[in-house]
Amino acid sequence: GLWPYISDNFSSAITNFDPTTDETKRWEFDYVYLDSNPLLHDSVRHVFNLNTPKRLKDKYADMSYEEKETKVFEMFFSKILEVTNIVTPSKLLYIALDGVAPRNKLTQQRERRFGSGQVRVAEETRLGVEIVNTSMITPGTEFMHHLSQFMYWKLRTFIHTDSYYKGVTILYDPPSNFGEGEHKIMDYIRSLPEKERLEGTHCMFGPDGDLLFLTLSAHVSKIHLLREDKMDNKLGYYDLVNSTVISEGLVKMLKQTQLIERKIRTPFDVSNDFTLIGFFVGNDFLPKIKMFHKLKDGLSKLFNTYIGSSAKGFLLTKNNKIILDGFSRFVYTLSHSEERYLAQQASVTAPEPKFLDNTLLKHSKIEVGRNGVEIVASINMMGYRESYYNKAGISGKNKDRDFEDTIHQMCKEYFKNFVWAYLYYVETLPSWNQSYNWHYAPLMMDLATFLNNLRKLPGTHPNVIEVMTFDKSTPALPFEQLLSVLPASSHKLLPKEFHSLMLDPDSKLNKAGYYPETFELDCEGKFKDYQCLTLLPFVDYKTISEAYMEVAEKILLKWHSNEPGKVCTFKWKETGFLADFKSNYGAIKNCKVKVEEV
Repeated sequence: GLWPYISDNFSSAITNFDPTTDETKRWEFDYVYLDSNPLLHDSVRHVFNLNTPKRLKDKYADMSYEEKETKVFEMFFSKILEVTNIVTPSKLLYIALDGVAPRNKLTQQRERRFGSGQVRVAEETRLGVEIVNTSMITPGTEFMHHLSQFMYWKLRTFIHTDSYYKGVTILYDPPSNFGEGEHKIMDYIRSLPEKERLEGTHCMFGPDGDLLFLTLSAHVSKIHLLREDKMDNKLGYYDLVNSTVISEGLVKMLKQTQLIERKIRTPFDVSNDFTLIGFFVGNDFLPKIKMFHKLKDGLSKLFNTYIGSSAKGFLLTKNNKIILDGFSRFVYTLSHSEERYLAQQASVTAPEPKFLDNTLLKHSKIEVGRNGVEIVASINMMGYRESYYNKAGISGKNKDRDFEDTIHQMCKEYFKNFVWAYLYYVETLPSWNQSYNWHYAPLMMDLATFLNNLRKLPGTHPNVIEVMTFDKSTPALPFEQLLSVLPASSHKLLPKEFHSLMLDPDSKLNKAGYYPETFELDCEGKFKDYQCLTLLPFVDYKTISEAYMEVAEKILLKWHSNEPGKVCTFKWKETGFLADFKSNYGAIKNCKVKVEEV
C-alpha cells in the first residue's frame, strides 16, 4: 500500500502527534484546509452507536432523532476544533464538505450505498428496529441541509466568542456546492495569487490516501498533510506529513536529479509522475488492473520500471500533460511481467471457497513448492484472457473480430478515464459526465497493445484527440445524484414526490433495472467480504435526469436541499457592520460577523 511505502522510505517527512504527551505542541500555517466528511461520518457513528463494541452503552439512547442530529453537528464542530488545535491557521481556515460528485465517482458511491443498504435492511429485520441510514451523508438530504444551517449559526457564534479567530477568515464550502471536498480545496489553492500560493504555508487535513497525491499535485512550495495515524491504529493520534520533503525525496529516489539540473524536467513534473504511477495501485474512479490486485511491493516494482523508462529518455508527463509515447512504453514494459505477477498473487487456498480465483486457477499450472505448499508455476495467458473477458461481460473467443473490437473499446475507455483522473488531480475537473462503465479493467497486455497503436498516430489524429480531450458538461442536481446512488430501501432520503421513481415497478428507472433488490458479488481473488466487487447495473445519467424532470416539472415546488449553494466567507468586522441573525439553532443580536458568498 501507499502509506507503508511512504513510512518506510520517507520517515523523515513524518512527525507523529501524540495527544497524551504533545498536548502543547501546535503547528501554525497560513492556510489550513479540512476535507471534513470523515469527521462527519465519525460523529454519526458515535452518536447513533454504529460499529461500536457491544459492551459499550449507547450514551444517547434516550434522545430523539432531532436531538441526536444536533448532537452529531456539535460533535462534528468539536472535531474541527480538535484538528485546528493541532494545525492552526493564521490567515484562513477552509472547511469543505462533499457536494455532488462527478459521475465517475458516483459508480463507487452507488456500490457502497447498495452494499451498506443491504446490510442495514438485514440488521433491521434481525433486530426488529429501524437503524439510522448513514447514506443521509449525501448531498441533497435534509440531514445535510440541516448541517449547513447549523454551521451558518455555529461559525458566527464561534467567531464572536473566540478572540483568535477574529483575525482569521473562515471559508465554509457546503454540500450544496458542487464537487468533492478535497478537489474544491485544490481549486481554491490554485486560484490563490501566485505569491500566496508559492510563499504561503499550507496544510490539508483528511484520512484518504489520495490526499498525498493531491498535496503533491497542488504544486506549492510549502505544504503539509495532517492525517490520522492509521499505521499503528492509535485513536486520537495524528501524523503531520511534509509533502514538500516527499516531493524533494522523489526526485532522488526516482533518479530524476540530472534531468532537473538539465532543465528537461521540474520537481512538479516528478510529483505528477508519482501521482500517475499511483493510479495503477488504486484510485476512486477505476477498477484496478488485475496484475496489481494483491501485488506486494507494487509501488517498488512500478518505480523500478519507471526509472528504467526515464533512463532511456521516455518521460511520462510534462507540464501536466501525459506524454503518450513515454507512457505507452512504460505500460508495455510492465505488461511483460503480467503472467509472473498474476502467478505470484494466485492463491491455491483461500479463507473461504468464494475467495478462490477459479477463473485464474483453471488456466494455471500448479506445482508443489520447496516448502511443500502448492503454488501457481505458470499461466496459460491466452486461455485466461478469454475466460477473464467472458466474466467481464465480453462474450466470444480470442481472435473473434467482435470479441477483439470490444476489448479494444474497453481499453480505449479505460485509458480515457485514466487521463481524466490524472487531469482531475493535477489541473481541475475535466468533465462532470465522464464515467467508466465496466466492472473490470482490461488486462495489461491489451492496454499495452492499444497504447502502442495509439502512440504511432500523430497528436492531431481524431483517435488521439478523442481519448485526450473532454467536454466539461454540467454536474447533476443533488436529487439526481440521490436517484443515481441510493438503493430503493433508502427512498425516504428523497422527498415523497420522488419515492415512486424508486418503488413503483413500472417507473422508468425500475424498468431500466436501476434498483435491484439482490445483486451478485464477485469475491474471486479477494481476502475479505468488503473487498468483493458489487456487480450493479450501470446508470444512464440521461435517463435519471429525464425521470427526475418529469416529476419536478409537475410540482410547483423548490426544495431547499436541491438548490445549488455557494462558498461563504465568515469574517469579523470590529466596526462598520452589525446585523441580527436568527436560525433554528439560535439567534445573535448585533452580530459582527460578516458573511459573504464567494
